[in-house]
Amino acid sequence: MMHARARPRTISSNLCYWAVLDGNLVARRGRGRARRRRQLGFLFESALPLPVDDLHAVFERLPGSPPRFVACGIEKSRLRNRTTGRDSVLTPSGVPTCIATDIGSAAETLADRLNLLTGPFEPPSVRRVRRAWLTTFSFLAMVIAVLVVIGAERRTRQRWDVQAQLNDQERHLYESALGPRATGSATSQPPALRLVAERRRLERTRGALPGVRQIPDVAGDLAGLLGQWPRELHARTESLTIMPGQITLTAHVASNEEAHELASALGRLPEWTLGQPRVTTTRDGVRAIVRLHPAPPEASP
Repeated sequence: MMHARARPRTISSNLCYWAVLDGNLVARRGRGRARRRRQLGFLFESALPLPVDDLHAVFERLPGSPPRFVACGIEKSRLRNRTTGRDSVLTPSGVPTCIATDIGSAAETLADRLNLLTGPFEPPSVRRVRRAWLTTFSFLAMVIAVLVVIGAERRTRQRWDVQAQLNDQERHLYESALGPRATGSATSQPPALRLVAERRRLERTRGALPGVRQIPDVAGDLAGLLGQWPRELHARTESLTIMPGQITLTAHVASNEEAHELASALGRLPEWTLGQPRVTTTRDGVRAIVRLHPAPPEASP
């Protein structure tokens, strides 16, 4: 058999006590819904002809500023006699004229928001729904927490596995370079230090392979040459050759004076001496060839 869903019931507003409360008296005090409700109850009692403990009161904050609350209360015995177990919402039938005049347009929907079936008068069906929601939420929170823990543990295990693989690869590289005993307990020296020591030993004991031409390191000479280059001199470099026994530069400049300036500046390169520069005139300027030779060692006294 189907039962029609019960509609929200109303109670005559003349059976209720009403007041508009100043929210500034409670806004600056302690937080918490229960504490604020007690403070509003104390304010409501100052406008009542009976103790507030004899009433079941609900409060609704009005929009706007300064903060104000509308209090609506009904005697507990009267409310208990007018409720049934099937009701989930019980609201006043309207707002008294004196209250509506004070709060203005907010009175149009205020009565629908003042549900008197709250707190100790909350219907069992509403409690069951709330309990079901709380149970569902707690279960979902627990599931999420378990999934987070499992995910974190899995990521940690993956990191350990990757680290173990890297350690195995490192051990294999050391063994291939130093032998199977490189990572054993026979030596107290770490494999990394043994590898460095082995490389240095090989550098000392093995020279260049026969028939292999070694490329000289001229980076220092090139850096020194560029450091002596005149900053304000515009020259177009045709070629630059740096060898252990000679540096040859061929460049194009605008005049003979700039050619001699370039040669004089490069001649100040430490550990090198300037040879006689060759200067020839071309259609677009002067072509200068500058040669530097290693300086002879100084005679010891």
